[in-house]
Amino acid sequence: MVKSSPLRNLDVIKTWVKDIYADFAFDIIGFATKSGKAIPLNLEPGTLGNVIEGVLIAHLNQKVNGDTNISVTEGGFRYYPDLELTGPLFDNQLIALDIKAARRSERNQNRTQSRITLYSFGTYLKFQDKKFPQTIRPFADYKYHLDLIAIFDVNPKEKSVGNFELLIVEPWKIASKTASSATRDYVGAIMEIDKIKNETGGEFKTQKEFYDFWASIPRRGQAAKERGIDSTQAAP
Repeated sequence: MVKSSPLRNLDVIKTWVKDIYADFAFDIIGFATKSGKAIPLNLEPGTLGNVIEGVLIAHLNQKVNGDTNISVTEGGFRYYPDLELTGPLFDNQLIALDIKAARRSERNQNRTQSRITLYSFGTYLKFQDKKFPQTIRPFADYKYHLDLIAIFDVNPKEKSVGNFELLIVEPWKIASKTASSATRDYVGAIMEIDKIKNETGGEFKTQKEFYDFWASIPRRGQAAKERGIDSTQAAP
């Protein structure tokens, strides 16, 4: 997709991302082996999330393939961000685009089943000028940070995914003051889908307030050890 002038404004960039995914359809119903055996989708949240996120990344890459005005870098597994966008189309600004997948609650269609993970706190979110092992570059190098969130329903009987919806939001605007994991250092989002969609209802009035709050939250020692992060590694 080629634009006649650089995209500098955040709202314009969000519209560009929406346009990229305007014709996206999640139509995977399973996998096939070389022998032709069909394997249904694994609905375990982590596995299904990885499938959805992988397909969304592939879609964007296919859309911009061959466009010399756009440069896309993939972060890799558990990297931040999932995709780095830059190039003449964006006036060579760096855009962080993270991909998320969240199931709707069966009891309340306006809530996610669990909190969406927005960032890892205590590392790159706290020390934004530092390069960490699982970041493409320092957090502060990015002009804008965006999340592409896939919201969907799961049909356990048919082992299928439906009612698929894509949202493009600024993470801090949908952030809560609650971690998304009981054991790992993850910033959790609010759970009301209408508020996520409209970027309202987040628990912070400003981006700075969000950064300051989560910078004050200490890492969980065991989780940090499991990830091989030295507590002094990112100290100024």
